[in-house]
Parts: sequence; C-alpha cells; structure tokens
Amino acid sequence: MAITSAPRKLKRTRQVMSTLARHGLGAFAAGARRWYTSIFPLRKARPGVEAIPIEVRVRIALEELGTTFIKLGQVLSMRPDLVPPSLARELEKLQDKAAPLPFEVIEKELARALGPNYREQLGEIEREPLASASIAQVHRATLPSGEIVVLKIRRPGIKRQVETDLAILHDLARMAERTLPEAELVEPTRIVEEFARTIRREMDFIREARNAERFRRHFREDPTVYVPQLYWQFCRENLLVMEWIDGIKISDVERLREAGLDPKIIAIRGAQAILKQVFEYGFFHADPHGANVFLCCRET
Repeated sequence: MAITSAPRKLKRTRQVMSTLARHGLGAFAAGARRWYTSIFPLRKARPGVEAIPIEVRVRIALEELGTTFIKLGQVLSMRPDLVPPSLARELEKLQDKAAPLPFEVIEKELARALGPNYREQLGEIEREPLASASIAQVHRATLPSGEIVVLKIRRPGIKRQVETDLAILHDLARMAERTLPEAELVEPTRIVEEFARTIRREMDFIREARNAERFRRHFREDPTVYVPQLYWQFCRENLLVMEWIDGIKISDVERLREAGLDPKIIAIRGAQAILKQVFEYGFFHADPHGANVFLCCRET
C-alpha cells in the first residue's frame, strides 16, 4: 500500500464528503463523522436536489470527484450483482473525459520522460490534443523519420491524487463493514483492494505497452485485425508512443455504410476476434467500445 500524506488526505476527504452532502447523499457522509470529525460541518444539499433520482445524483457526484471515482463508477456499472440495476445503468453514462491540459504542462511531462531534448526525439508535436481523459492526454506527432505517431502522456500528479483517493476509499470501506450489517454480503474492502490493483496498473504505461505488444503478436497472422506498432525507444511509465491509425468508429454505422462497409460483416469479424481472445489466447481487450476500435483499410 502506497503512503499518502495526512494533510492532503484530510483536505481531499473534506472535499469528498462535502460533494456527497451537496448532492443529497449526506446520510452516507454523516456516517463518517466519528472517523472524520475535523472535516465538518458539511455543505448543505443544493435546493431541490431531492427531486433528482438518486442514481443520477450518484453519477454526477462521482464525475465531480474525478479520476478515481469515475473509474470506480465505471467498474460498478459492470457489476449489477453489487449495485441495483438502475444504478448500474446510470453509471454506464460516466464519461472518462477531462478538460485538456495546457501544452506547456504536457511539454514538462515529456521532458520528464525523455529528457530536455525530447523535441529532437519526437519531432513535430501538435499542440491541440486528440483526446483528454482523466488519466492521460493524447497528442499526434511526426517523428524526424516522417512517421506519424500518437503520444499518450500521463497527467502530472495523477498518481499522487489516485493514491490519496484510494486511501479514503479504504477508510470508507472499513467504515461500511463496521456499521452496515449488509456490507458483509459485498465485502467493500475486497472490492476497493481489487479496484486499487486495477487502476494502478492502468496508470503504468509500460505494462500497457507490454499488453499491446502481446496482443499484436496474437493477431499478426490475422488479416482482419491490426494492432498499432509500438515505439519502445520512447515508451516510459508515464509515456506511450504508438503508430497513428486513422479509421471510423465501429459505433458510427452511418459513416461505415457511406464508406461501403457492411456492418453485418464487421459484426461477425468483431465477434470472431473476441472469441479468439477469450477461448484461444486467454488474453482479451477488456474495453472494446467505439472509441477503442476502428475500421480502417490498409495495404497488405
């Protein structure tokens, strides 16, 4: 278990509890009074908040609390055995988006990963991000060799923030086990421990690169699946560099048809790829949604 500073944890705990209370979830927050006496009084619930379905309030509160809580909500959305189906459906709406960081901040993180001469190594880097999520920001670059690549840069300070949140979640889980008899059925401490392992792995881009390389090896003989090439010389724990691939999202059926592609054939090939991953390789893509899978035409 990583260590987080007590003042930072206390400040963040106050923010977590106040956010819950503001969205009319104060009954849960108030239960923590004996453990966090110094963070009260909490903010009052917003006027009229009780008229909003509790599932919606939970989702909004998680979004406001950021990376760790968004990821936790996404995990719970796939566990209707742990949360009511209505809440699971609402948590499916959680968006892992974030306001883009200034390019100057990204440059500092690139210098931290590759050294002060990172521009000589990466060539021309586009200032506008392709995407900005809670853990990383993505930029396109053109290497000195002319190859177009994608840079996935971890947000600075995100590891420290996540570790603080995980410490708070552990406290809340233990509190629930002590005060709620029904908590024995779901074992919240074990859930938090498993979640902690998952999110820590997600923040380690070297692990992600190894997984992508293994995935690429599995499908190297399959003409229907293409995995972008990695540029290992640039990959670090906080930086992932891979080949740029353009294409159409599998969820954009209208564009697929306009391009002369048959959605039925695409669905069959996608199903075959997933079955191979699960039953042949025992190693599968855990999040194959429309933003992660594209249709593209490549020369063979």
